[in-house]
Amino acid sequence: MPPADKAGLPVQGNKKAEKIKQPVKQTEKKLSVTALVYTILAFALVGMIILFASNHIDNSGSAPENMQADNNSALGNMNALTNLEDIMKSDPDNSDNLIKYANLLNDSGMFEKAIDAYKKYLDHNPTATDAVVDMGVCYDNLKKYNEAIACFKKGLEIDPKHQIAALNLGIVYSSGLNDKVQAVKWWKKAVDIDPSTETGKRAQEFLNQIKQEK
Repeated sequence: MPPADKAGLPVQGNKKAEKIKQPVKQTEKKLSVTALVYTILAFALVGMIILFASNHIDNSGSAPENMQADNNSALGNMNALTNLEDIMKSDPDNSDNLIKYANLLNDSGMFEKAIDAYKKYLDHNPTATDAVVDMGVCYDNLKKYNEAIACFKKGLEIDPKHQIAALNLGIVYSSGLNDKVQAVKWWKKAVDIDPSTETGKRAQEFLNQIKQEK
C-alpha cells in the first residue's frame, strides 16, 4: 500500500509548541502532560480512521471492479461450456464444437478435462497442430513436463515451422526441467523460423537473458 501522501490523503505539518508564558504548579503541569497525551492519542486514532477509510475506498473503487471483470469472464466461460455441452449431446463428434469446448476448458483452467477434449478432437483431426500444441500447454500447467515436450515436438513434426511449439519447448526445458542447453537449442530454432514475429522476438529475449546469466 502506498504511503499516505501518495494515496491522496492530507499530510498534517508538525505545529510548534506554544511557549508557556506563566509558571504553572506541578499538579497543573501533570494535568497538562496528561491532556497532551490524550490529545496525541486522539489525533492518532483519527488518523487511523482516515487511513482505514481511504483503504476501504481504494479497495472498493478498484479491486472489486477487477474482480468483477474476472468473475464476468469466468461466468461467461461457464455459460459457454454449459451451452456447448448441451449442443454436443446431440452431436458429440462435431469437430468445431469439440475444439471450442477444449479451448474453453483450457482457458478456464480445467486442464485435465481440456486434455481429454483435445484428444477426442485429435482423433478426428490428427494433423491439427494448434490443438496438439495447446494440449501441451495444458500438460505444462499440470507440471507434466515430459508429456508437454512430447506434444510440442509432435507439433513440430506436423509443422516444422510452428514457431510457438519451438518457443514452448525452450520454456519447458528452462523453467520446468532447468535444462538451459536444450532451452537455448529450441529458442534458437524459434528465432530461425522468423525473427521478426512477436514469438521470434520473445525467443531472442530469452536467449539474451541466458547470455547475461553466463
